[in-house]
Amino acid sequence: MPLLGVWILVLGPASARAGDSGGGLFVLPVEPTWPVSPSAAAVFDERLSIAIAETKRARPLGARDVPEAQRGTLPKQLSECVTPACLRRLADITGAERVLGTKLADDGGAPTLFANVYDARTGAVVQRREWPGRPDEPPVSGRLAGEVARWAVGPAPTARTTVPPPPALTATVTQSAGVVALALAPGEPAGSQANALLDQLATQLGRRGPFSILWRGGAGGAPPSHRATVQVEQAHVSLRAHHAHHVREGALAAVVTIVELPRGTALFSARGHAERSIDSKKISDAEVMSQLIDDVVAQWMQAFDAQSVAGKLTKKGSP
Repeated sequence: MPLLGVWILVLGPASARAGDSGGGLFVLPVEPTWPVSPSAAAVFDERLSIAIAETKRARPLGARDVPEAQRGTLPKQLSECVTPACLRRLADITGAERVLGTKLADDGGAPTLFANVYDARTGAVVQRREWPGRPDEPPVSGRLAGEVARWAVGPAPTARTTVPPPPALTATVTQSAGVVALALAPGEPAGSQANALLDQLATQLGRRGPFSILWRGGAGGAPPSHRATVQVEQAHVSLRAHHAHHVREGALAAVVTIVELPRGTALFSARGHAERSIDSKKISDAEVMSQLIDDVVAQWMQAFDAQSVAGKLTKKGSP
């Protein structure tokens, strides 16, 4: 798969400069090689920097921010700086906490963008994603620049409204076991992966009571005190030739969110991401996806238990 273009974002600490809205992101220009012309590369670089700045959660940086005296200690092509030693050196020079490396490759005649986020201190890959090219737009479009920027920066923190303390109550307020309704996130298609994730989530939550689960007629129709939603970000299984045999490669990324009702105040959110690569003779597509679903739900529940969310799933009332 020939390499078409490469660029890197370096995420620096939030306190990089006083007055900044967030940590610094170091942006290297995409290489102006086929199918990216020099003018298209320059436009994409500008759009990417603007999109990062518009998130108000990061500060875009460029090559001019690297001290002249330090440039010789890094590879000429910064896209090659993905080894743990080089990443640590980059962190020492720039104060980066994470490094985002991306490459634009020719996938059967169609450009596809692949991205890895590395921990700058350990060199570990903490996040991966790909963006297949679209036939109705150029390889480096404004839409792609916006998606890459938002993904690299991460989701905005959940806004929490400060509510004044309630007036004194004459009756004693009691707490009882809550009722959690399960549903797909707004706009999430009712696909097989999403429904399987909900089924697994219902099973795991049911083992952690004493709260009840409202899912496909469960909990006897009791009104819910909380809602848990699932949103699938990425789901695929494909067959790929590997030496003398074939492997099935799959990836699944999904987010679970639990809110309090009726206000919709966020109580818990976790993202799970899993990948598998197995000899095709030993497993089917459905079995690969089943393993991915198990892995993602296990990651959700690990965060759920670590934050002691079960004890917070209660409903309030008067005796």
